[in-house]
Amino acid sequence: MEIKKIKISTKDIALMALFVALIIAGGFIKIPTPIVPVTLQVEVALLAGLLLGGVKGGICMLIYLVMGVIGIPVFTAGGGFSYVLYPTFGYIIGFVVGAFAVGASVNCLKKNNKLNGKLKYLWILLVTIGALLIVYAIGVVYMFLIKNFYLQTTMTFASALYYGFVLFLPFDLCGCVVASLVYIKLAPILNKEKQGKEKEQILNSEDSSQQ
Repeated sequence: MEIKKIKISTKDIALMALFVALIIAGGFIKIPTPIVPVTLQVEVALLAGLLLGGVKGGICMLIYLVMGVIGIPVFTAGGGFSYVLYPTFGYIIGFVVGAFAVGASVNCLKKNNKLNGKLKYLWILLVTIGALLIVYAIGVVYMFLIKNFYLQTTMTFASALYYGFVLFLPFDLCGCVVASLVYIKLAPILNKEKQGKEKEQILNSEDSSQQ
């Protein structure tokens, strides 16, 4: 089985660093709620996957996760390995999986020519919402398990679903709409620049061979 190599350019590194910074900043822009605060992090994670692709977007979120676990105070309540036992840590895991999932889904849409027609925005929105559901599925289950089996505080799964997902659904659905629009606007620009650089590299290699 052939393993496809992932090429990461200087521009990719800059964009990945930008999204790591954005996910950190998004965690400190929050609206308090009883258990899980509303932040912009879900939208940033999904946009990272959309614009950078599944692997690179997932790596961004993984860098954020590792930074927090090793003690850098990038999470909303600080950092450190003990954060793994916070009820909200599942959402951070969800950012990694969600970013990868939405990026991989967009790649599949491209291969099947679903992004060339009039319904491209609808397809992007659907896969973005799908990735959102993945983030919250991981987050809600993790919170339920930590609350009941580690913190020993009784929490029904219905309560976990309400406080960890339903409460934020209207806000995050709007976020999915915005993230999809941003992708539709920015993706052609990023792809055009990438194609231009690839064409320049081909021309340079041809010139070198002729010399």
